Amino acid sequence: MKQFLIKGLDCANCAAKLERALQQIEGIREVSLDFMGQKIVYESDLPEEEVLRLMKDVAKKVEPDAVIEKIHHHHHHHHDHDCQHTRCNCDEHVEHEHSKVVAVKGLDCANCAAKLERALQNTEGFSHVSLDFMGQKIYYESSFSTHDAIKKMQAVADEVEEGVVIEALHQEEHSHDHDHGMDDVRMMLVRIIVALICFVASYIVKQPIWEGLLLIVSYLVIGYDIIWRSIKNILKGKMLDENFLMTFATFGAIYVQQYHEAVAVMLFYQVGELFQTVAVNRSRQSITELMDLRPDVANLKVGEEVKEVHPETLKIGDLVVVYPGEKIPVDGVIVEGTTSLDTSMLTGESMPQDKDVNDPVLSGCVNLSAMITVKVQKEFTESTASKIL
Repeated sequence: MKQFLIKGLDCANCAAKLERALQQIEGIREVSLDFMGQKIVYESDLPEEEVLRLMKDVAKKVEPDAVIEKIHHHHHHHHDHDCQHTRCNCDEHVEHEHSKVVAVKGLDCANCAAKLERALQNTEGFSHVSLDFMGQKIYYESSFSTHDAIKKMQAVADEVEEGVVIEALHQEEHSHDHDHGMDDVRMMLVRIIVALICFVASYIVKQPIWEGLLLIVSYLVIGYDIIWRSIKNILKGKMLDENFLMTFATFGAIYVQQYHEAVAVMLFYQVGELFQTVAVNRSRQSITELMDLRPDVANLKVGEEVKEVHPETLKIGDLVVVYPGEKIPVDGVIVEGTTSLDTSMLTGESMPQDKDVNDPVLSGCVNLSAMITVKVQKEFTESTASKIL
């Protein structure tokens, strides 16, 4: 199977619509678009350049923001012997081996991420920019130092998506991403509680001075960031966003002396934002856990030699060696060896399952006890883990 890289798709529905359109192209068959993996897999007797041109023409009509390009494979011949029993992140090698990477925070939706990605792709001095929304990373190529690249990217982000932070990626970044998200939630929760206490207290106190002071404190605690962002956006000529609308609405309430209503509107808005942040964090965590189903590499057995290949390149009938601790890359049947498999990621069943020769196995399961050889029965795009993703 041949494949291209695709970027700029914001939702699974857009991906499905584009996939159906690509399947109608004459001369190209077995087209499958992997939305999560950002790949188009296909078969064709046409030259690669011709297929790429045809697909780009269709994408321009169906999904104008989609970008289709070649995948720059970097072969692993030098790993064939040294890495037979080690695992490497082949997705990184395929798409990002020569790329630099920085962390990005503050993006709440895929559409915002796509908009920022397009802006960075059009920024002079950067090439092959790819923003991983779920992984909260930006991959890019540039002659700039990391420090200078971050400064330039941050300047673009400030123009396009207010509140986005781009910073150097630390080794421990991945393990703490969820903690950082929870810190933001906790901080917002504290602000809401403080503002709510002041808001309720303003109804209890009898003196107008204290009532006004409590309402001012409540309004500023819950809405200072909204007001500040709206002011900055106005100075940049960007007025009609939610920050401006909320500021305008509450200032209007204050103007007509409906002070409690002004604070209540800002409180309800921030509570909604809190729920959205919690939902995004949970979705990000769930999808990250699902992505663990996707195998990194496959150990293809050719004669007596075992070499690492990308799971997408496996064909029906190939023999794949799966070492203890590795995920099974594609659906198949065991032809050599006996082992126990962890199927919890697929079935939720915590008890390992014993497997012997001629037993079927599913991709995404983890081999626990012994080396096995699996005969491929389904290609990667048709295997269980790939379909789930």
